[in-house]
Amino acid sequence: MWQSRGDALSFFRQHVTTLLTALVTIALSFSSDFLLDLPREITWLTFFVGSIITLAATLVEIRLVEIASSEISRKLEIYGLLEKLEKDDTLRLRAMEIIDTCQAELENLTKGILRLEGGEFYRYVTEKMKTASRYVQAIHVALELSDMYIWESEQGVINYYRVNVEAVQRRVTIERIFVLQKEKVINTANGQIIDLKTIEIMRQQKRDGINVIIVWIESMSENVFGEEFMIFDGKEVQVNHPRLHDRYYNLSIIRKPSDVRSYRNKYSKLRAVGVPIDEFLKSIGQE
Repeated sequence: MWQSRGDALSFFRQHVTTLLTALVTIALSFSSDFLLDLPREITWLTFFVGSIITLAATLVEIRLVEIASSEISRKLEIYGLLEKLEKDDTLRLRAMEIIDTCQAELENLTKGILRLEGGEFYRYVTEKMKTASRYVQAIHVALELSDMYIWESEQGVINYYRVNVEAVQRRVTIERIFVLQKEKVINTANGQIIDLKTIEIMRQQKRDGINVIIVWIESMSENVFGEEFMIFDGKEVQVNHPRLHDRYYNLSIIRKPSDVRSYRNKYSKLRAVGVPIDEFLKSIGQE
């Protein structure tokens, strides 16, 4: 049956749970029939239930063994490929760099951090907006005017905004805070608008049903940090980190309730120093 003692030991290790469950079932059946002198129906019921539990344990154990075997095979395959590169230092060094990169990516994923290219980033946040059911609170930091113009110039952002409008149409409340430098948008001396394009972008979002709040970076206190993030239905936070090397974005996914509450508090503090766009336009005579 087994070619060696090692095969037998391997079998018992892999199916120890099944064997123990079977032994317990037999012991309980024996006890109920001979030692406790219980009715024969109880004995058969004990045996039947024990058999079902044994079968379930066997199926679970087989599945776990399959998964473990698959993972071990993958690791052995990687080691085998590395061994083939032992004679070529250049290729082996490159292979180790790839493994280090993969390990770093996996470590990021365990922390809820996704490193995405531009197209992937916009597809991800767009799909998330499609699943919003009640409300979304978002912060867009645009200290440079070019960061504001992306709402009209970058296709990924345009697609994302279209889904924003669709969300509003299905009665999802969206509120967006724009963090801007006041001196780049209006003339603080006479109140005249300097950058009409930025104002029009915010006006259009307001017309499309989004609650638009303006926060001037100059009015922010030290304890209010203009971090860019989105809160979906009060349950999940997506934190947008600065672009890396003009190619990758880092996106942190936060679902732990205490951390989500922390970001909701950050949002509330920032909103407290903001002004709705309608009130701002009224204050400069641009209703």
